Amino acid sequence: MGYKTYENVLHLWEGSYLRRTKQVYHDWGVIANHFESLRLLGELQDNMKPLPSMEEQQETLALAEEKSSAFSFSPEIIDAVLTHGSGVSEGKFRIYEQFQKSLSAKENAAFLKNEYGWGDAYPVITGTDIDEQHDGKGITLKKGLGDDAPHITLKWDKVEKRIAELIRMDRYLNPKEVELYPAWLAAQEERRQEQQERQAVRETLNTAPPEKTPEPDIEAHYEYHL
Repeated sequence: MGYKTYENVLHLWEGSYLRRTKQVYHDWGVIANHFESLRLLGELQDNMKPLPSMEEQQETLALAEEKSSAFSFSPEIIDAVLTHGSGVSEGKFRIYEQFQKSLSAKENAAFLKNEYGWGDAYPVITGTDIDEQHDGKGITLKKGLGDDAPHITLKWDKVEKRIAELIRMDRYLNPKEVELYPAWLAAQEERRQEQQERQAVRETLNTAPPEKTPEPDIEAHYEYHL
């Protein structure tokens, strides 16, 4: 197996370069996501280990199912999923704005339930094999396939509580989103103002008094008798 680095991609191949049996190009952004996934799963190590023997590989495969059942969704993994937002365009900004209104936890949970709606992401974090599904009950995370795969369901009140904590610790929006949020908020306020003005015009037109129908111009005729 060989590789070559370019400015935008990493080129990997099997076999010798001139007689490649397989090859693939990976964007550096995708590679960065895979490294972050390894870190979240606790699999990123900075030391090189010798390649395992055939017997060691077989033992590892035999233990794989046992280890998978012991997998747990760490708080860091849950935070990484929540900070992805609702999956809807500008959803993170709407959620962040909602939590600035000082409303009750129940109102915020109802907002999250409506904002997320029904949907899923496969995978929710690149390279982790963790899927996410959200519905009326909450957010469900699942690692792997099958009914016995490790999974966890976060009800909306729990999701609301954790997002509130992340916002309070300035960990919900990333630095780029923090930079963009004021402009987004100003655009939303301008849009709301325009909607209010249009609504006021419609209400004025609907409540305007009907125009009076002019009376026909009838020539008066007088008669005089002794």
